[in-house]
Amino acid sequence: MVARRLFRYILPHYKLLMVSVFFGVLVAGTDAATAYLVKPVLDDIMIARNEQLLILLPIGIILLFIIKGICTFVQQYTVKVVGQLVVQDIRNQLYRHMLDLSLRFFQERSTGALMSRSLNDIDIMRGAIAKAAIVIIKDTLTVILLLALIFYQSWQLAILAFVVMPLTYFPVRAISRRIRKYTRFAQAKIADLSQTLQETFSGIKVIKAFGLEPQMTDHFRQTNQRYFSFTRKAIKGGSAASPTVELFTGFGIAITIWYGGTLVVQGTMTTGELFSFMAALAMLYKPIKQLLALYATLQASFGAAERVFDVLDTEPEISEPQSPVEVPLPIHEVAFQGVHFAYDSHELVLEDINLRAGRNEVVALVGMSGGGKTTLVSLLARFYDVTRGSITINGVDVRQIGRQQLSKLISFVDQETILFNQSIRYNLQCGNASASEDDIWSALRSANADVFVSNLPEGIDTVIGDRGIRLSGGQRQRICLARAIVKDAPVLILDEATSALDNESEALVQEALNNLMQNRTTFVIAHRLSTITHANQILVLDKGRIVERGTHQELLQYDGVYRRYYAMQFSQTHTEKDVVSTGDSQV
Repeated sequence: MVARRLFRYILPHYKLLMVSVFFGVLVAGTDAATAYLVKPVLDDIMIARNEQLLILLPIGIILLFIIKGICTFVQQYTVKVVGQLVVQDIRNQLYRHMLDLSLRFFQERSTGALMSRSLNDIDIMRGAIAKAAIVIIKDTLTVILLLALIFYQSWQLAILAFVVMPLTYFPVRAISRRIRKYTRFAQAKIADLSQTLQETFSGIKVIKAFGLEPQMTDHFRQTNQRYFSFTRKAIKGGSAASPTVELFTGFGIAITIWYGGTLVVQGTMTTGELFSFMAALAMLYKPIKQLLALYATLQASFGAAERVFDVLDTEPEISEPQSPVEVPLPIHEVAFQGVHFAYDSHELVLEDINLRAGRNEVVALVGMSGGGKTTLVSLLARFYDVTRGSITINGVDVRQIGRQQLSKLISFVDQETILFNQSIRYNLQCGNASASEDDIWSALRSANADVFVSNLPEGIDTVIGDRGIRLSGGQRQRICLARAIVKDAPVLILDEATSALDNESEALVQEALNNLMQNRTTFVIAHRLSTITHANQILVLDKGRIVERGTHQELLQYDGVYRRYYAMQFSQTHTEKDVVSTGDSQV
């Protein structure tokens, strides 16, 4: 099953593979010719004393090995290129497929495990495919030609020599199965190692702040030890395969010497014929051993391939509509109608959500953590599909909108600032690849980011580090806002975009947000209620339900959840101001 699937990736590169096969035939032919030349060396030169052949034969052998060297180079080069192309195709397909999978897929799997499958597992496949192609092409052809030679020289002796070879299949098969099992276990542990490294590097500040170096070192050592344990068992199996074949090979050679020597003594075979047969037999055992050992190598590769194909066989939860519907512009209305949603089949996270938002309107979502606010806007962006009900944009269900168009309709600014380790220009053009330099600087001005960007060493071409680490929190957030402005989507989602900022940064970002929300339908998730007093409607969510809705003033007049939230924040704010003023007076 796995082998057939891998073979389908090889087929597109059959032309290059045929070149390798052609030169593999030539290499195998030179091996057979080398074995055959042992006969004239002994019978005609050593015994018959043929001086003319003594001059010609060495020249022929030199030419033979020159041809073999050139053919071996071309054969191995082409077949390794095929192996690399196959792995490149698989890695590209895996990456593209993972991008098509839903957020749920990534939430249920560790980053380290996915990285391990994309890098380590595929690298194991690459090594096995290259080795398999070389062995199968070169060694199989060598075996065929050498077999033809030894059966031509003495079919009785050939049968005796190979009577023990079929017996090697059974121990090698048992060993290979163990290798496959332990290789799969080892790859699972290398995924754990990758995850530990990823968490260490991304959380190094926390590790140092809490003095977690000893615990993290111990955890890494234990995970590494488990990886070593499974790898050692796979190595043990691989090391046992070769001696097993060698043992049976020894029996075959012993039988050949006994019976062949008897034929020479009886005069029915010349010394040169026997040594030519022995040379061919000795050369034959190596490719046979390679072919048998290849079975063990392939089993290890199949274990890695199964892990890769597990991901490739995962069906995307969010499917592209068969006949996408174009949404007419401009956007006049976004509507949730009877929306229910559950992450699994048991507990509803959102229940009976109904709301309408028009052009240039701001809808604010407030409530306690876990109330379903982020889930609600995630359904609009179609990170997940609703369990029941519908979400429409200008009357078109989002499930009927092509994913590319839906992406162009919605800008998303999250509380977690995701920036790439590229230039500011690159990060802003993620929103719109065709954005000009004027567009970029206009967006930066609207996001209150133009001043600090212009002061960077290379301006908008400054590389900002992993996740934008070279910028402050407020600067990163403003770059994310500028990216949304560059995208210029008619629907905007702001998920606590100012929650982690200081007062000065928040003021700059809030001004940028006000610029960004103009002429758009905006959904705002806010922790600080002071930032949403201007909203056209505020929805209070509690346990997945809308329990209150209205404007800021309307909700304050109603003695409900929103008023209590507001009173709590208002009292906290005044308390903080009193503490500051008291401290100032004491100073």
